[in-house]
Amino acid sequence: MESSKKVLLGMTAGELKELTEELGMPRFAAGQMARWLYTAHVMSIDGMTNLSKANRRASTRRAPWVPCPPPTASVRPTER
Repeated sequence: MESSKKVLLGMTAGELKELTEELGMPRFAAGQMARWLYTAHVMSIDGMTNLSKANRRASTRRAPWVPCPPPTASVRPTER
């Protein structure tokens, strides 16, 4: 269901904290996710290896997230 997907990239620390609490994850998981998103630039929940496998599985089952909007092709006109 497309409308239930959450875009993680761009979420504030507070929004990540609310999301992880909603999913029953430990408090510190929001900080871990923020570091993966904004420092390491991972592109999937599976890449967030310091989150437990159980939390990664549960989070993708309960909320099929996308880390960032799908890339769009930017086409620039060629100069003549």
